[in-house]
Amino acid sequence: MYAVENCFHWIGFHIVNRLLEEGCRVDGIDDLSTEKKENLAMFVGRNELFRHLPVIQESSGYNAIITVDDQMVKMHREEPVTIQLPLLFGEWMPMNQDGVYNGDEFVPFAAKEFTSRAVYIDDFLTGFLQWLQASSLPSELNVKSVHDKSAEDARHEHFLFIRNQQPLEESIQSVKNHYRNYKKFY
Repeated sequence: MYAVENCFHWIGFHIVNRLLEEGCRVDGIDDLSTEKKENLAMFVGRNELFRHLPVIQESSGYNAIITVDDQMVKMHREEPVTIQLPLLFGEWMPMNQDGVYNGDEFVPFAAKEFTSRAVYIDDFLTGFLQWLQASSLPSELNVKSVHDKSAEDARHEHFLFIRNQQPLEESIQSVKNHYRNYKKFY
């Protein structure tokens, strides 16, 4: 059983979905203050393994409490772990047809910054589930795309590199198609 704070943030939504697909019980903590969050709540709200709560129930015996924001994911387990995120992209994130918004910064799909740093959310989640189950992790994980040359001069033991499971162009096209189909919900 897991708790996911900010579960209707676009990254939190993907974490919740993946945990539910794995058969985990998930308590999602978030307000429904925006139309987008209300729409995302409709996609998971009918799953019997999901429960939406206004606050965490501390005595619920969670395997981990996962807190999500744009730059990091924190796993609160016996020892807390902070995961510094790469430039993640995926369905439901702030975007338009030409690129994504990483915080306040717009990053075009065609930009070198995107092609070198971007990691598709499903590729990130494959690693995330492994880290969630790991018995011992450092207090901070810095995740990068395997193509990110900005980490070249840094000591590699401080980074985890993720490889795309399919060509980046296919993931971009998939996200663009989703955006076109569900644009009014973005």
